Amino acid sequence: MSADDPRRMLLQKGIAVSRRPTLVLVVLSIAKGTVGLLSGSIALLADAAHTIMDIAGSVIVWLGLRLSLRKPTDRFPYGFYKAESICALIVCIIMIFTGAEILRDSVERFYVSSAISFRPVVIGVAISSGFCFLLSSSIQGEGGARDKLSRLEGRE
Repeated sequence: MSADDPRRMLLQKGIAVSRRPTLVLVVLSIAKGTVGLLSGSIALLADAAHTIMDIAGSVIVWLGLRLSLRKPTDRFPYGFYKAESICALIVCIIMIFTGAEILRDSVERFYVSSAISFRPVVIGVAISSGFCFLLSSSIQGEGGARDKLSRLEGRE
């Protein structure tokens, strides 16, 4: 891939765009996990786990994008463009295992009753979750990230 290659420019743009939303997800997962542990809510803990998997997925995709930008070598004469697909497969496998663990924990808690303690911090997390959602939406901008990529590729 040359420096002027449109695919390379898209990959570099994808790397740059992925940073800020990942930081927002880190803050959100810490808040949800903390409140989930304090209140005993499996729903909040599951949501925190899901957010952590989103973070892991973002990091893995970022690594895949970085790898795919590498120039061909003697060992890989066609380059590293398949790194994106391999990273996507890894993200899928992680998501499947996370979902299975959340399902297992939910079934266990269904048969063992436990009280969920409601604290004011739960309201704070709900408000901060909404704020993080709005913040991540504004980062993507009008029309969302997919729309922007389509415009970059010239497919309006």
